[in-house]
Amino acid sequence: TSEVVDELAELMRGLDVSAKENKSSGLDVSKEIGACGIEFGAGDADEDELTGIVGWHIEGKPDFMPSVEMISSQKIGLFGGSFDPVHHGHLIMARDAMEKLGLERVIFIPAKISPHKLERPPADAEVRCEMLEAAISGEPGFSWDACELDREGPSFAVDTAFFMQRKFPGAELYYFIGEDNLAALDTWKEIERLKTIVRFVVLSRSHSFVDCGFPVIARSIDISSTDIRNRIAQGLSVSYLLPEPSCKIIQQRRLYRNERT
Repeated sequence: TSEVVDELAELMRGLDVSAKENKSSGLDVSKEIGACGIEFGAGDADEDELTGIVGWHIEGKPDFMPSVEMISSQKIGLFGGSFDPVHHGHLIMARDAMEKLGLERVIFIPAKISPHKLERPPADAEVRCEMLEAAISGEPGFSWDACELDREGPSFAVDTAFFMQRKFPGAELYYFIGEDNLAALDTWKEIERLKTIVRFVVLSRSHSFVDCGFPVIARSIDISSTDIRNRIAQGLSVSYLLPEPSCKIIQQRRLYRNERT
């Protein structure tokens, strides 16, 4: 928009530094004005300096974020979960949601500790992220974010939604939930606040009718992380259930071999 371009131009005038100085400071202003993107790397400048430059980040002075992207009317899907391991069901549902809702991107967000699965600790976060990154590599519109891994304690949706709202100001955020989450949704932490930040999207793998007032992405997919872990523990093949690169990581790390859930 013209307002965004004007603000970017004002930012450029305010910086007024040479290319060499700009590089040494670590502050990178996108040359692609048409993309309306501003990216600040972690530790590149202190909070007061960046807050003074980016006017729309002043109100309330929230915690300084490692990366801020200025997005205009972009529709983004937020797909949280343990991804222990990620499998084809996750990817198929994410692609379906992306196409049917007209999303520009889907961000997979691995949970550090799911508040809905406290009885069973997941595999190490590092290896789950490695499998996820391998699974979505080369997939247009798919990315992942480690924001929940950087926080202590259970990974609550409202904290993630607020983080993403600040990271992508102006974007429409669609938060994916499983059909099995609907019954307890009103018990989620700060649910009313969460409803003001995101639009819920229900992912149904049973293809049964879901009357919930939210968009529903339904497809019959009989694949689950629990079944994959159990098959590995029994020495059975998991070929075709998850992306081959992720499967290789499981084999190399000898994951889930002594586990029955």
